[in-house]
Amino acid sequence: MKILSRTDSILQLSRRLDWRFLLPEPQLRRVAYCGPEHSTLAIALREFSEEFHTFAPTAPPSEGGFDVAVLAAPTVPQLAIAQQWLAPGGHLYAEAQHAWDWRTERKLPVRSRKALSIEDWLENLARLGFVESKAYWHRPSFERAVQIIPLHDDGARDFVFARRSDDFMSQLKSVTGRSVMKNAWLARLLQCVSLVARKQP
Repeated sequence: MKILSRTDSILQLSRRLDWRFLLPEPQLRRVAYCGPEHSTLAIALREFSEEFHTFAPTAPPSEGGFDVAVLAAPTVPQLAIAQQWLAPGGHLYAEAQHAWDWRTERKLPVRSRKALSIEDWLENLARLGFVESKAYWHRPSFERAVQIIPLHDDGARDFVFARRSDDFMSQLKSVTGRSVMKNAWLARLLQCVSLVARKQP
């Protein structure tokens, strides 16, 4: 078994937070987090955030004013709670991992089984008062993402879906990116989709 050095471990944790470059300010200052406490996401946030706080999924915020709220496998009600954690102009980052792993046909440990399309997620964010909401596909996974593809960008999305590859993309080559945005079943195939949005100032 390969033993990672401290430097290698820090580098891997840093890569787990590559999504921070989707934010206007990639430096993580005051961060609120809701999700598994021992996940690599939580460990990375503890390592790289100036101030890190964890919250229970259904607990109302005991304090607010956070620059970034991070949610793992959220439900729509949890998005509403996270909105209260944020300072005006603060940003939400949510990893909306879907409940079904199509490759192994096993259920993933998420709290909500309700299928939502990507557009459903974005509409819910707008209803809750978030602005500049965007969706990204982390390929092949959140943990090992080598690509973060903007699904809200028609050009980037269509380019990716037009390419042939050895994974399930080749099976979906006849399906447009817009169908993936609207169809909850197809959204499940993407599995690792993140949402980034800003609370109104």
